[in-house]
Amino acid sequence: MKSTFFVLATVVAISSAAVIPAEINSDLVSLDRRVGTNICGQWGSETDGQYTVYNNGWGWGSATSGTNCVKVTSYSSNKIAWKSTWSFTGGQYSIKSYPNARVSVNKKISAIGSLSSTWTWSYSGSNLVGDVSWDGWLASSTSGNPSYEIMVFLGSQGGWGPLGSKVATASVGGYSWNLHKGTIVGSSYTWTVYSFAAPSNVNSISIDFKKFLTYLTANQGVSSSLYFTTLGAGIEPVTGSNAVFTTSNYQITIA
Repeated sequence: MKSTFFVLATVVAISSAAVIPAEINSDLVSLDRRVGTNICGQWGSETDGQYTVYNNGWGWGSATSGTNCVKVTSYSSNKIAWKSTWSFTGGQYSIKSYPNARVSVNKKISAIGSLSSTWTWSYSGSNLVGDVSWDGWLASSTSGNPSYEIMVFLGSQGGWGPLGSKVATASVGGYSWNLHKGTIVGSSYTWTVYSFAAPSNVNSISIDFKKFLTYLTANQGVSSSLYFTTLGAGIEPVTGSNAVFTTSNYQITIA
């Protein structure tokens, strides 16, 4: 039952995450006008430098009640801080949103020198179910359908976890990760999901994300000629109340 719980949730989450809704484009607003202001619209977002922070409430329709909001609290020298607040009831197998800070990379794996990343976060609330995760995409071109989805789970709340079965214990960046593999069958294409899951919550991390990609090319047959298109850092709320997710420091340098 537990594995079914994970599969159902992730199928819904990934199928929605694969396509960024067009409505987002009309909501892009200068960060200078939005810092300190809650963004509570379903597709609301704001940008600064390389970061776009999305509220991304793609799964609100599965909830009996509830919404989420995001707010950028600071930006300086390529470092961004933000928080998300939410409460949801109903739809116990459905992820409600993916509030996240996203960057575009659009380089072949072989052309990426490094993706040096730092992320410090905290979470509070009641009866929380969900996760804290990076979510990246590999495709044959910068505008093509995804061939692979690469997730890194830094935190799990209420037993939530990755799609598929465990295929390896991976040592990446000085950490040990449970590597899961699953397949998503979409309406017009299929892709493979690799999920690196931390055995326990990692609330502060500094790591070169490129090392996850290198591990997959060396050990799982992923081609280094694929493009790594985008990388989001965020949360997948399922159910809970009075949740406050705080990223006090997030930074990624693409080289």
